Amino acid sequence: MSTLTLADLDASNWERVADLRLHPHQIDFVAPNLRTIAETQFYPWVRRRVIQLGGEIIGFAAYGQPAPSEDFWLHRFMIDVEHQGQGYGRAALMMLVDEWRLMPGVTQIKVSYHPDNTAAEHLYTSLGFVPGEIADWGERVAVISF
Repeated sequence: MSTLTLADLDASNWERVADLRLHPHQIDFVAPNLRTIAETQFYPWVRRRVIQLGGEIIGFAAYGQPAPSEDFWLHRFMIDVEHQGQGYGRAALMMLVDEWRLMPGVTQIKVSYHPDNTAAEHLYTSLGFVPGEIADWGERVAVISF
């Protein structure tokens, strides 16, 4: 059985991350990876993590905190269409939560998702995120606290 690991986004893997795909009905739920890669170039506080199964890239996450006084966010999280429904998203998110727990000063993480994205809500709540209100930008915000 292949091992799930997290790696940093870099010059050797960004193109494969950009090529990851979603189900057609999920396209409105998650920004394209290429957009996230480009956008986060301007935010040095964002850490971009590549989700790998063995040597194969199967997902992508981006998280960070602009300043110690600001909220810590999971900005993007996705698993390629070919690997969804197999437990990899849950396992990868658990690995990210473990990573966050070790970060000094991080006591909670926020994530937002489209209110119709019931799969995302199920995933986040299964790991302890508590859904809250709908934000001004139209997504539901959920928080996990340590």
